[in-house]
Amino acid sequence: MNRFLKELFKGFKWVLISILILSLIIVVFIGSAWGLGWLVDKLFDLKNFGPNFYISFGSVTLVFTFIIQLVTIIIIIWALLAYGKSRGLIQRRKEK
Repeated sequence: MNRFLKELFKGFKWVLISILILSLIIVVFIGSAWGLGWLVDKLFDLKNFGPNFYISFGSVTLVFTFIIQLVTIIIIIWALLAYGKSRGLIQRRKEK
């Protein structure tokens, strides 16, 4: 178990770095979606859609990025488990 934790923490710093980069990308993506909605609102004068059109456009993007982040976290967990199994750190218990 001790060896497993040591190996897991070696890979854990890369997981933290990837989550930080992913979060930064998501913040930029949400900001750009909000800005794009605002720009479309100003260029085409979308008063019929209401004054908060760009906020609703951004919330749709927020849901989309949440799904992307959830899938990415699942992939990271799956990769850590595969890493542990390949190194022999995670083993199934043998039935007697």
